[in-house]
Amino acid sequence: MERREETPLRSALDVPRCLNCGAALAGQYCAACGQHVRSERLSLGHVARQAAGELSPVDHGIVFTALAVLTRPGRMAREYVEGRTVRYVGPVKYFMLLVGAAQILALRYGMLDALVSGFLAGWYEYERQGVPNRAQAAAVAFVTRYFVSLSAAGVPLFAAATRALFRRARLNYAEHLVLALYTGAQQIALFTLVGWILDVTHVRGPELVYVPLAFAYQVWALREFTGASWARTAWRTLVAAVLSMFATVTLIAILYALLSGRA
Repeated sequence: MERREETPLRSALDVPRCLNCGAALAGQYCAACGQHVRSERLSLGHVARQAAGELSPVDHGIVFTALAVLTRPGRMAREYVEGRTVRYVGPVKYFMLLVGAAQILALRYGMLDALVSGFLAGWYEYERQGVPNRAQAAAVAFVTRYFVSLSAAGVPLFAAATRALFRRARLNYAEHLVLALYTGAQQIALFTLVGWILDVTHVRGPELVYVPLAFAYQVWALREFTGASWARTAWRTLVAAVLSMFATVTLIAILYALLSGRA
């Protein structure tokens, strides 16, 4: 039997090629177009796995991302901005997923009504300012119904504040926004959990735990993210939270005034 002689030209021609674009393959995915390399014939199991992956709103990385944001938020965000992104769900996708889920739960089941009402109680003394009770009720109902989405609007403002207050970290606004999106999503999830506890048990008190817990979590995340001391991180986080809160409240007031004016 004649032995087939291997030559550099023949070896190059024998390199597996992508069936989609024809590029040379060197792994499970084509480096040129990203198509997955399938070595076996198409089977029912393959179709089912592909359908499950395409119909799923997020990939398996959501669990890993959620655990990372919960257990090491600042280090995880730092890894992301430094380029180690493949293992994590992106910050915008993660934020929109949690905010969307929380807002749907709030609108569908009203599970945040008791918690939001507790926060709003006593903030404004409408009677002393001569504002009619009808206006007060309408304003509280608007904020209660869309509290999650309105709070989410403050995340970019919080990122701007931390960018200004943590200039020594030499991180730009986009990098601060990555941390704010991840931690903001996690805080909204915590807020929803507390609201569910209040809605089910009708026990007062969990809402008093939320504020210091959320603040401590944010301080911890910024401490890991920027490398600043605990003392500096704590007071700067407080200032950033106050500034972003006032800016958010102002935007909400303007939005409500515009919407009520059209009604």
